[in-house]
Amino acid sequence: MRIFILILILQPKTQETAHAHHERRRNATRPLLAHAGKLRPARLHRHRQPTFRDYFAQHCVRLPLSTGDAVFFNPALFHAAGHNRSPDIRRMANLLQASAPFGRAMEALDRRAMSVALYPALQTLRDQGALDDAGVGHAIAACAKGYAFPSNLDRDQPIDGMAPPTPQQIMPQAVERDWPLARLIDSLDSHAWRQRSGTTPG
Repeated sequence: MRIFILILILQPKTQETAHAHHERRRNATRPLLAHAGKLRPARLHRHRQPTFRDYFAQHCVRLPLSTGDAVFFNPALFHAAGHNRSPDIRRMANLLQASAPFGRAMEALDRRAMSVALYPALQTLRDQGALDDAGVGHAIAACAKGYAFPSNLDRDQPIDGMAPPTPQQIMPQAVERDWPLARLIDSLDSHAWRQRSGTTPG
């Protein structure tokens, strides 16, 4: 199984001053130890010891990331959160660990709740012209469940294709037809029920 980590910087978009740009580069808080795979096993086994931490601090590479930047890396690459010593810069980052082959997150995510929370914002941004169809699709792909299995094929049948419909297919239809939120919730709950084993609802 292959695993990768995605870091996405979520700092609100503001005009960056020359000072802030300098501080961002000087105090980059995503250090990675390049070429860590070339280290001898004996050194790797001591990664929790102070001597290795000193080695990491001396040889790590710091990535100055801006709003919207993303970095993908294998978790076997030594990495750390680092410290933000800037007195006036605050950032937020989203960390996602995903495993191949389907790009599914390793952590349990309540994608139904995420989709319900996202939907009103998608409607608003679309109505304001701030998000086109492609943007809506990207947002849904990052939020809603897009893999149809495992499922209960007795009641969640692939009628119109090779796989049953997924929330990633339900949500664009809801946005396009301007469903009320309650209808989307009913559709997602019905989808979840169809996927469960057993024959009785609930």
